[in-house]
Amino acid sequence: MGEAMKDDTALLADYAANGSESAFEELVSRHAGLVYSAALRQVGKPGLAEEITQAVFCILARKAGSLGARTVVSGWLYRTTRFTSLKSLRSERRRAARELESHLMSADHRSSADPLANTAAVAEAVSYTHL
Repeated sequence: MGEAMKDDTALLADYAANGSESAFEELVSRHAGLVYSAALRQVGKPGLAEEITQAVFCILARKAGSLGARTVVSGWLYRTTRFTSLKSLRSERRRAARELESHLMSADHRSSADPLANTAAVAEAVSYTHL
């Protein structure tokens, strides 16, 4: 039976048991659109959605052997995409907050004759914290 004829569970089992690259490629081919679109809806940035898509399939490759035969692969991928997207957004917010804090601390040490000189940088950093 060709890879295109197997269901997702059989493909996942084949990859987990035999390391079948063709089985994994078929899973990626079938579900990359779902994962990418779900990530894009969550994060709103195409580049970040691509990174999340890659991360989700890396997680699938790593956990393939521990997923049960009753696992609905598309549901598992969607749920994992949501968790990965949320984790990514939290990381972005933390990074932006650290950058803002660092920027404000360095601005405190410099005296500026123009109090609005750093407004654009602060506004950009604050916008990331409200994603």
